[in-house]
Amino acid sequence: MPRSRRLEIPGLPHHVVQRGVDKRPTFFDRASYVAYLHWLREYSAAHAVQVHAWCLMTNHVHLMLTPTEPGGLSRVMQNVNRAYVQQLNYRHGRVGHLWAGRFKAGVIADRAYFFCCMRYIEFNPVRAGLVAHPDNYRWSSWHANGGSQRSTIVTEHAEYLGLAETRAARQRRYRALLLESHDEAAEDELRAATRTNAALKGEDACSLSS
Repeated sequence: MPRSRRLEIPGLPHHVVQRGVDKRPTFFDRASYVAYLHWLREYSAAHAVQVHAWCLMTNHVHLMLTPTEPGGLSRVMQNVNRAYVQQLNYRHGRVGHLWAGRFKAGVIADRAYFFCCMRYIEFNPVRAGLVAHPDNYRWSSWHANGGSQRSTIVTEHAEYLGLAETRAARQRRYRALLLESHDEAAEDELRAATRTNAALKGEDACSLSS
């Protein structure tokens, strides 16, 4: 039976989750994290997909991606996953699958969910109890969006650019915005939409806004 067609809308951000088989580790050392980011940067550029946020956990990945052409999102994920696994298997002398099937993705079809999704991604290590503050987790885009680091991966979305006129001011506003509050109900809706490949929409759906 053919697989169902994935909902993918060019021009809109998508929350993407890729998990390891049986929740097993997908990253084993610093080199593996660096390798994944390398392939993400390479293939997102090759397929005209913008990366707005990312977080690499020990056994899964969260991304916010905006494809600019039909099929771009799927092509990026397929190529990144394949290249990363091939390199990882070679380095560690392993065989077999790493990822648990197809990636999950929900469409952020309403701006009311945009910063909720950004927060959900970059605060994942805090929710998981790995760190007390996103500053203390190395492998996320928090340091580019809310800190002082520059990134060769992240593209600033129009919603992010609207926070302030200068880059430094945007980072300060973004940091304050995400640290001030969060919307648990909207996060539940985000998880459900991502799991079922649905579109998140609805005015004033999220209390976290600029």
